[in-house]
Amino acid sequence: MASSPIEATLPPEENNTQHLQVKNTSKTLKFFKCPIFLDIETTGLHSDDRIVSLSIVRCLLNDEKPTVEVMNLVFDPLKKSHPMAEKVHQLDDWMLRHQDVFGQHISEISEMLESGDCLVAHNANFDISFLEREFERWGQPMPQKPVFCTMVEAQQQGWRPANLSACISRIGMQRQSSQHLAVEDALMCMGLWWHWLGIGAVQSDPQSWPKFSNLRPFPTRPNTLPRRDNKKKLATFYQTPPEEE
Repeated sequence: MASSPIEATLPPEENNTQHLQVKNTSKTLKFFKCPIFLDIETTGLHSDDRIVSLSIVRCLLNDEKPTVEVMNLVFDPLKKSHPMAEKVHQLDDWMLRHQDVFGQHISEISEMLESGDCLVAHNANFDISFLEREFERWGQPMPQKPVFCTMVEAQQQGWRPANLSACISRIGMQRQSSQHLAVEDALMCMGLWWHWLGIGAVQSDPQSWPKFSNLRPFPTRPNTLPRRDNKKKLATFYQTPPEEE
């Protein structure tokens, strides 16, 4: 990807913030000119779970219409999703095991994250912690940026409840898909940011959402799934595969 990093314009006391929760106030928002909105879907909620999909929305706030670029990726997490997690994201294990692993796209992910001046997510601690662990697993440093949490901002504004669905309903938006999609959540997160800045509404047309750009074809699902062979898969792509947990 050819995007160039854009320098953040922050008050002096915040210039050195690195993956720390920046002070969430509406006054802080205006200092970020190229926020990166992101969301992930995972195999579960624990530290040993993995990312199955990642959506990153880069928004360049210029003097005219904001410029938006979206990256939407799916991964083989090298493990089966928890039944409740799979019910949420609806990404079948058979399909996932035929996809690329996170490490195969880590350079383009890093470049996209590096091109913004802050990272924004709803319940950011969850998303950022999973991303940091993925980068660590593949032996790469995750770009260091200030982190902004739209859930924390909503709570500070007295919005209760502060889950994403409830927050977007306050600004006249609603979910368009019954499937929990990372790309929709990232766009909804951007919608909250635009609302607080007074930019306008984010148009949420499912037909315009980008599909997984790295989706690989996969054979018909068998009645009984064979056991995974993660070592063989990793060896196919890497001469020295990262150590599995």
